[in-house]
Amino acid sequence: MTGAVRPPTVRPVEPTYSPLVTDLEHFVAGHRAHGDLFADAGAAGPNGYRLEVRCHCGVVFVRRVTPQDAGVELALLARWN
Repeated sequence: MTGAVRPPTVRPVEPTYSPLVTDLEHFVAGHRAHGDLFADAGAAGPNGYRLEVRCHCGVVFVRRVTPQDAGVELALLARWN
């Protein structure tokens, strides 16, 4: 086979966000103007931990983070770095 070899097409890779990160970013974006946000994470147990972020306006973001969720978050963090 003769002829020029085409270089592979390189496409930019978009970061992949987990539902937890996406939901938390939306919460923060919608409530940052109200002042400081207060976060608390419960003690880790075999089923994960409870993440709670409170806003001055009274709205609370609550999520149960399972070990599987935490694993996805770590994998995505490693990918971003």
